[in-house]
Amino acid sequence: MPAALLFLVLIASQPQVWSRWITPILPLFAIAAALATVSAGRCLAKWAAPRWRVAVVPMVASLALLPSLAGAVVGARERANDTRAQASAWAIAHIPAGSTVVVEQLALDLRPQPWRILFPIGEAGCVDGRQILNGGVKLEKVQKARRGSSIVDLGNVTPDKSLTCRADYAILTYYDLYLAEQEGFPEQVRRYRELIGSGRTVALFRAPARFAGWPTTRIIALHPPLVPKRVAKLESLP
Repeated sequence: MPAALLFLVLIASQPQVWSRWITPILPLFAIAAALATVSAGRCLAKWAAPRWRVAVVPMVASLALLPSLAGAVVGARERANDTRAQASAWAIAHIPAGSTVVVEQLALDLRPQPWRILFPIGEAGCVDGRQILNGGVKLEKVQKARRGSSIVDLGNVTPDKSLTCRADYAILTYYDLYLAEQEGFPEQVRRYRELIGSGRTVALFRAPARFAGWPTTRIIALHPPLVPKRVAKLESLP
């Protein structure tokens, strides 16, 4: 537990916190919760009538599960209000066939759409998103291209690769997050504004206040579109 608590303090002190970072210590907390539940049940059983003692520990365990059940219900409601899924549905219904679309959140439901899909990966620029969805990308190439960035987005595309990201539409999930903290990320905001140019927001999806976990997802029609003649393949990168 001391090592787990030290790890928790360490990740909580970072400027960016991702919930998945807590995964390595979840088993330790689960074991601690189980020990506490059994100990509490045994202590309470001493005060219970003999015929009820066997049922005390299962009853305490059931009460300990209530927060998890409540979290599962909230999670299901949040997934039903996923702004990224809403944006995908809007894009499928409104973006015409033959368009070039740059996306920051690759979704499987976009793969069969009749578009040219671009995905930004750092110094690689915007590459063939359908190739990534089809599983034809090696992890080491992605790791190298992202230049150590914890996320891949338009704001972290290098200036010399900006032309590879020009498209008819952009589906952005990180732009508004950068805008909210633009004092800390001036370079990323500047890159977004350069790439978006005079584009017009045609759809905006914000999560309700009670489901603040989802990002604001924005669909922008880019004017004038500057479509690359060829979409880069990640295999062609050094």
